[in-house]
Amino acid sequence: MKKLIRFVSLFLSLVICLCLFCSCSAKLKFKNGKIVDSKTGVEYSFVSSVYLPKTVSTEVYAVFEHNDVKIDYFSIQDVDPEKWLVSENHDVIYSGDVTELPDLRGYNPNQMLICYNYDTPLSIVDERDASQISSIIEAFTNGDVETPTMYDYTTYKIIFVSEEYPDFYYMLRLRVTEDKMYLCDLSTGAHVDVTDLFNTYSDITFEAEYFE
Repeated sequence: MKKLIRFVSLFLSLVICLCLFCSCSAKLKFKNGKIVDSKTGVEYSFVSSVYLPKTVSTEVYAVFEHNDVKIDYFSIQDVDPEKWLVSENHDVIYSGDVTELPDLRGYNPNQMLICYNYDTPLSIVDERDASQISSIIEAFTNGDVETPTMYDYTTYKIIFVSEEYPDFYYMLRLRVTEDKMYLCDLSTGAHVDVTDLFNTYSDITFEAEYFE
């Protein structure tokens, strides 16, 4: 009898813990083309993949479920989760007007990291070389947009930092082929030829590894 009581007590404790765990996570659903918080009614939209959160919580804030799809969403440090969330797949959603989010010029970066991966910057350009940052912004925002056919290329990450937007990076890619370098926005597919501009970086040798 004592064993049965202990078993029942343990079972109820586990059930209570599971209920508490489940109740802690907000529930998200898909409605009218938006992701909606089932409890608060807050509506989120997907934003461009150029926005990269700096610090993401390790605890699940909300769970999105639709048909057979289930995705965990996390809050971003020091940011209101009713405004911004990021998924386990690194998709960022925003409850405000996405058309008001800044482009690269409006983001007003004061630092730029050139990386082969996220952890090891190959070069850091800051306020002391503001003209280089301005040149890249000018080239990307006013340059001729192309849609080149590329099969073999190496990708570098160009990560911009702004004091005005301390919780997010703005990230573009630099795609290097055998004879060209393109700065590109993966969310729109826009490619701008910046070969001459990036060839001036004497501290980095951009290589298309497929051609070595």
